[in-house]
Amino acid sequence: MVFSSNLFVFLFLPLFLSAYYLTPGRWRNWTILLGSYLFYAWWRPDFLLLFVAITLWNYVFALAIQKYREHPRCFYWLVVGVAGDLAALGYFKYANFGVDSISALMVSVGLNPFYLETIILPLGISFYTFQALAYLVAEVWIVQQSRQQTIQTPQQPGFVEGRSAWDLFLPQHGAIGVP
Repeated sequence: MVFSSNLFVFLFLPLFLSAYYLTPGRWRNWTILLGSYLFYAWWRPDFLLLFVAITLWNYVFALAIQKYREHPRCFYWLVVGVAGDLAALGYFKYANFGVDSISALMVSVGLNPFYLETIILPLGISFYTFQALAYLVAEVWIVQQSRQQTIQTPQQPGFVEGRSAWDLFLPQHGAIGVP
């Protein structure tokens, strides 16, 4: 589904907006999350599991960082969380390139190459992964280091529906009254 398609404009958007405004305030973030997942699944439902996994991965590591913030090894939770995000991104973006390069090298020295099925790059994985990294590093780690607040819960605007990244990359929006 594309933003300019009739399906989006005349079916998905009105249904989503209706669901959003009929949902009680404390559940609206979940409505945005589910609507976003539904929109993405329209393209490739199998990749939806990847995005749900990245969301849960970062949320679990955010909770661990918050829980063990007084522990000297708290930084390792951040490192493992970031490494997992980068591993997922690296696999989808560079596995084909890596296998092709290694196979070409093997052929050049007289060995039999190996092949990997072509890996399809999920739409938006770079953006989503870097949003997740920004949440984990900027909103959880840096905030927990300053001990000003706890991590965001699903009832507050946060990582899963993209509000945090909006605040992170366009902090001036609050000054001009954009919600």
